[in-house]
Amino acid sequence: MPRLLRLFTLIMLLCCFAISAQADPRFIIVLNKATASATLDGKIQQALPQLWNRILPLNNPVGMPLISDLQSVLQRVQEGRENITLELNSAAIFAQLQQQGIPVLHRMPHIRLNITLLNTEGKTMVHSQRLLEQEGARIAR
Repeated sequence: MPRLLRLFTLIMLLCCFAISAQADPRFIIVLNKATASATLDGKIQQALPQLWNRILPLNNPVGMPLISDLQSVLQRVQEGRENITLELNSAAIFAQLQQQGIPVLHRMPHIRLNITLLNTEGKTMVHSQRLLEQEGARIAR
């Protein structure tokens, strides 16, 4: 019985570690291989505008940030058949933005989307509503 308890505790600790080790999805950028730059610096440069859209407030008074050493913010690159996935180091990026005095959204915002569709007769369009909600959930991921 004590072995079973130890095994259960170990599994729970591993699960907690795995959950905490998940990367912030805002820092994972997927580029199309056909349109991606040939150099690693170029790929990172292509990924930055998507990242700024995700972590900078819309009313950013300072302007677009400049990253001096592009490869210092790169954590991992993974090449697939059609895409290249770049995982950027959130701590390094937040540190560089803080040095430049640029405000950022440290936590990922949570948004709830409710869709209600009515036809011309005033009846609810359940099927179309469900399809739009599914598409919104897909895009949100």
